[in-house]
Amino acid sequence: MKNSTLRHGAATALLGWALMFSHASADTANLTRLLEAGPLPAQGQPALPAHVGVIALDAETGQELFAWQADEAYTPASNAKLMSTFAALYGLGPDFRFETALLAAPLEGGRTARLVLRGSGDPSLTVSGPDNSLEALARAAYAAGVREVGEIVADDSAYALPRWGNGWMWDDWEYTVSALSLRDEASTYGVLYLTEADEKDGTRLEVDAVVKPEVQPLRVAALLRKELEKAGVRVTGAERRGTAATGDRPLAAVRSETLHRLVRATNKPSDNIYAEQLFARLGVGQSEGGVIPATFARAAEAATALWKKAGADPLRMRLRDASGLSRYNLLTPREVAAVLRYAYLNPLEEEPRSASPRAAFDAGRNLFVRSLPRAGTGTATPAAAEEGGTLANRLRDTGLEVYAKTGSMTGVNSLSGYLRAQSGRIVVFSLLMDGSLSSAASLRNLQDALVKEMALAF
Repeated sequence: MKNSTLRHGAATALLGWALMFSHASADTANLTRLLEAGPLPAQGQPALPAHVGVIALDAETGQELFAWQADEAYTPASNAKLMSTFAALYGLGPDFRFETALLAAPLEGGRTARLVLRGSGDPSLTVSGPDNSLEALARAAYAAGVREVGEIVADDSAYALPRWGNGWMWDDWEYTVSALSLRDEASTYGVLYLTEADEKDGTRLEVDAVVKPEVQPLRVAALLRKELEKAGVRVTGAERRGTAATGDRPLAAVRSETLHRLVRATNKPSDNIYAEQLFARLGVGQSEGGVIPATFARAAEAATALWKKAGADPLRMRLRDASGLSRYNLLTPREVAAVLRYAYLNPLEEEPRSASPRAAFDAGRNLFVRSLPRAGTGTATPAAAEEGGTLANRLRDTGLEVYAKTGSMTGVNSLSGYLRAQSGRIVVFSLLMDGSLSSAASLRNLQDALVKEMALAF
């Protein structure tokens, strides 16, 4: 009787495992069918084959739930920002702030021979405003007793990077990278190519912004001059590019928001130059002689150590910029997922800290996760549009909780992030697609179908 009971128990257990395996196979079979079919036609557009890689992991255990060509390399487009903003956030810390400073030669009777505007790479500095702005610096100079200035020196020496990224297309329009930078419309575009329509609109080439490193800092210095004059400070000399002289002393400074807020401002709308500026800061060093200027190689060295710690294999990836504009970039879904899972398991939070990674995720306190666009928020209110970012109008009315980074350029589309499956499990996923003649809409349709299927399967 005893042996019969044991045999019955063993048979029941085997049947249970068989049913579970059969159920899992059936669930993932739908994912396989979608991938075998390829991109899903957008309205009025044909769907053509694409090179697609997929991986899905259990965020808690690391169990591989599904993989499809997950070790092949893909051009990631803006999914590169996942790697660069992760490195900046975990390398510099969530509370890091950029500082833009004014230094002055000795003040005599309200006059200083020189004001030095020293940048540290802040992408969020503005011309006007009460806080982190050139206006605030000018008002502070006036409050400190400055009434007349000889020359304005623009110090952008903290970054020794090229203005144009390695592998950026020559017909891109993009802000140039600099330690002295201004947000949005006040910044300097590099424009190397104009269409007939551009010429009719009056757009001008901005080649100098790319090939002459002094252009960007001198334009910022010229805008500071205007703010000083508005504040009641007369400027008698010119602007030049340089550094502080012996004897120059700090006069005023403004600071950016905390880094985790800047990372959010990078990932939600997919801001290319925010990504470049934040990542570059990893390459700034210190020595007895002062600041060692950042290079991309120095920043990448610091970032590689962090990616390796997260479980990504540096030999299986190649990043030549921080934004994803470069066509030289290559990532595998597995390396992306490793970094995403590390960020889940090691959440950076504002105080007080959560009891566990899952608790931080559930409470929306994981700063890296919450920097990513949230799917399906819509754009009815500014808050909803900001929260949703580039995913605001995708996966709407599905009820799914998805935080993920998009990426898109011609022939390339990607989506990687976090999904709460219907079972309650948190899934880390990476969907990378390149080499396609399909429209971006066709590739996005396939991504959305895969995410919905993963929510059911896992």
